Amino acid sequence: MEATFSFVMLSWARPRNLPAILSNVFSQPFVDDVVLLHQGIPAIGPDQLGLPPSELKRVLLRNAPENHFMWSRFSACRCAKHDRILTCDDDNLVKNWPAIAEAFASNPEVIAAALCDGHYAQDMRCHWGDAHEVLLGWGAAFDRRWISEAFAPYIAKHGHDALLDRKADRLFSILLNRKHQILPAVFRELPGATDADMALYRRADHKDLTREARRRALDLLGIEGGRV
Repeated sequence: MEATFSFVMLSWARPRNLPAILSNVFSQPFVDDVVLLHQGIPAIGPDQLGLPPSELKRVLLRNAPENHFMWSRFSACRCAKHDRILTCDDDNLVKNWPAIAEAFASNPEVIAAALCDGHYAQDMRCHWGDAHEVLLGWGAAFDRRWISEAFAPYIAKHGHDALLDRKADRLFSILLNRKHQILPAVFRELPGATDADMALYRRADHKDLTREARRRALDLLGIEGGRV
């Protein structure tokens, strides 16, 4: 497979995980470039990425003082070299990138997403007609040209709000109104994955925001009675 994917990732409170993740990504022959957006203070520098010069020159590192959570995954895609995007969260070392990339290459009209055991087993609960919710943190591939298509109706109705920042992954997948490809996640959990002050799913408002994101997405698609 040719090097026609860009890898886009957010970093927030786990910069210590970046060397392992980036080394893993650069071992994939289909990855051409990396866009890394670090959100928060202090900023990080290229010396913290643990990469040799030959790989470091393929990384576009950006620092942003404010954290816009999952939305920034999509805004960072503007800086990528390719439309085909690979992504994961900064607490997972993905071990099946070839399978994810191949799944997307074989069906490039939908997201290819790896889901961990619990989400993979419960996936059928996240279908509403053709609308399908997947998450991107355990390794996923998508086309950045879908971003405007997916989010435009949401922003037109609700503006760019805090819910969009926090739940952009879920909104993106549902609003595409397509049945995506899922794969079992193969990964190693990295430090900080379950820390209460880092992991968004540990926050008290996580379930309420998830339900509201689903409700808004299904409303925009004109789907009534969907399970949220």
